Amino acid sequence: MNIVVDTNIIFSAILNPNGKISDLLLDPADHFTFFAPDFLLTELDRHHQKLISISKFSEEDISFLKKLVISKLVLVDLETIDQDTWRKAIELVGRADR
Repeated sequence: MNIVVDTNIIFSAILNPNGKISDLLLDPADHFTFFAPDFLLTELDRHHQKLISISKFSEEDISFLKKLVISKLVLVDLETIDQDTWRKAIELVGRADR
């Protein structure tokens, strides 16, 4: 199953490495493929210090967790997605994620 995750899900996995979201991302048991927009990397860099502050983890721990979680994702350049796919995605999601 293909699953699209957003930055909030990744933040949750990093901040709570023993939580359910982290478990699912880090050990998908070949059932799931996780996709995320490539600007997620920019978001993680932008909020790096906040992640350290909130988590109380060391800089090295946060960097390690970020790399570990990112390694489980397929990053997608949103510019490569054609208009028909965008329309279908909006139709499927509806107003749930606006």
